[in-house]
Amino acid sequence: MKRVAGWTALLVAACCAAALAGKLIARGASGYMDARHHVDYRVGLLLPVRVVWQTSHGWAFLALILGLLVFIAWAGRRLAGALHDLDKHRTVAFLTAFFIISAALMLVGVTFSGDPYAYIIFGRLLALHGINPYFLPVSLDVGGDQILRRCLLFYGNPPPADNYGPLWTLFNAAIAKLDAARPLGFQIGVLRAIAVLASGAAALGLLKIVSSKSPAEGIRKAGLFAFHPLVLYESAVGAHNDTIMVALAVWAFAIVEDYPLLAGLILGASIAIKYVSVVALPFLVIRAARNGRLAGFLSAALAIGVPVICFKPFWLGPQTLYSVVGHGGTFAMSPAWMVNLPFFASGRAALPALGSSLVLPLLGQPSWPRLVQLSFVAAFCAVALFAILRFRRSRRLEELWRATSALLWASPIIHPWYLLWLLPAAAGRGRWAVYAWWFGLLIVLRYALDATHLAGQAPWGTAALVALTIAYLTLPVAVARSRRGMHPLDEVVERELPADTVWETQQRPA
Repeated sequence: MKRVAGWTALLVAACCAAALAGKLIARGASGYMDARHHVDYRVGLLLPVRVVWQTSHGWAFLALILGLLVFIAWAGRRLAGALHDLDKHRTVAFLTAFFIISAALMLVGVTFSGDPYAYIIFGRLLALHGINPYFLPVSLDVGGDQILRRCLLFYGNPPPADNYGPLWTLFNAAIAKLDAARPLGFQIGVLRAIAVLASGAAALGLLKIVSSKSPAEGIRKAGLFAFHPLVLYESAVGAHNDTIMVALAVWAFAIVEDYPLLAGLILGASIAIKYVSVVALPFLVIRAARNGRLAGFLSAALAIGVPVICFKPFWLGPQTLYSVVGHGGTFAMSPAWMVNLPFFASGRAALPALGSSLVLPLLGQPSWPRLVQLSFVAAFCAVALFAILRFRRSRRLEELWRATSALLWASPIIHPWYLLWLLPAAAGRGRWAVYAWWFGLLIVLRYALDATHLAGQAPWGTAALVALTIAYLTLPVAVARSRRGMHPLDEVVERELPADTVWETQQRPA
């Protein structure tokens, strides 16, 4: 227990030191008004949790956060090993350490994402002003709502329309009702606390899945997820709703064998939080069908029905989907972005690719970047179908990680918190676990785009961003394919346990 307490105290001290250093750096930071995207970066630095976008001290903030996350990666793995060696009370110690470290990390007052403020905007628009956040074509009159006015100064008026799942929007509205008169900083704290609780729930779900053969080994594996720096940071600091989506999906798989219909309902809630978890639906249905075809069919119906029913109050016609389509057309630091760089450089990105001869539903006359994106979507669909067919035979969730990885690679923009979708794989064994853990760590290089002026420093800035993109895409593959076949930072010797057909992966290349 002393080792657990020692590593926990060391991580808490690091988080507190980073919080203090962030405040000191912020004193001299300054931003500017981005007229092109209607975002005032100066306002971001004045918010309760400062949003560091394109600031004068961006490199200092980036170095601070990257240093903190690398330290968490090193110490978090050792904490997981210390929990493994406990004789009793492992789960209590595990959760206690997770929540204490998360509470310390919540003191960090800088972030590279303004998403929590968008959550507050959508929740308050729906709950307090009766405005459908999925369709915001004109400027909003917010009256005396000073909190909403402050958020709109940052995001612009009108803000980008809601592109999240309807259940998340309804949940945000409920929070807005309860927090209507609370200060903005308090509301951000509530969102952070919810994200932390969700990550803790996901860790417990993973613990239920992986601890059937060895409780001690299960704690260590669940700890590789819970104490991963991206999980801790994007929960306690970023407050992203991906944590809730992942927690619900993990629990759906944790109970699908015994309660297939409830699992379908839970995965439906996950999809209704953020649509991307629909990728897991075929895999869950195949698992549910082990209880009979009817169980598989009903679980699928429930999973699809939840987001459809939740979205019904917001449906205004096809224009309600424009926000999702528009968000899917943002390219940055992804394979599709690199392919499209010549079109951006030549000024042809906004022109119709095939003249007026081709018009697509919702998309209109597609540009070359949009056609490139559709090609990546087709490639993802092919990989996902391949993975589903293999899963029908093997029942190994390495096929789900294959499909999820393909989704990430096909995404036009890869935000760091997107890697939360793949990180449950880190609780497994084999090369997919290694790949997920390292991809989740190296993706923090992506913060360089948000925190610094690299994007505006052509051509060398673009070259630097391309190099960083190649690094965080390829290095995890190289590490996973290495002979060692385990995390280099891990000092705990891998136990030779029988492969668990429910969760564990084979020793295959990523």
